[in-house]
Amino acid sequence: MSFVGFSLGSVISFDLLTCHSESFYVPSSLSRSKAEPNDSAETAELKVQIRNLEAKVAQAKMRAAEEELKLDFLVDTYFMFGSPVGIFMTLRGDIIHSDGAKGLYPKCRQMYK
Repeated sequence: MSFVGFSLGSVISFDLLTCHSESFYVPSSLSRSKAEPNDSAETAELKVQIRNLEAKVAQAKMRAAEEELKLDFLVDTYFMFGSPVGIFMTLRGDIIHSDGAKGLYPKCRQMYK
């Protein structure tokens, strides 16, 4: 089956094919729970535990979003016409890479843009 996206529709279809979701991102509160030099040992340990729990919550949200955005069919070829996907990805800080662990790549055999 082929998938075609035009303009903003290509951004939406790209997000569907990559299972992209804003819930993939770790909440900004992680940066506020970093240990500071004047923290007691107990406070520093609690902040580490908070960061670990927040990371686990972010991973659970990512798994839930992947299940929620899952298509009921396989896409063989994906066509994008007049696509602003590059702009949106730059603004989000994402990269397209064939290795799913290092970046976003649509779950399809071929992609034409």
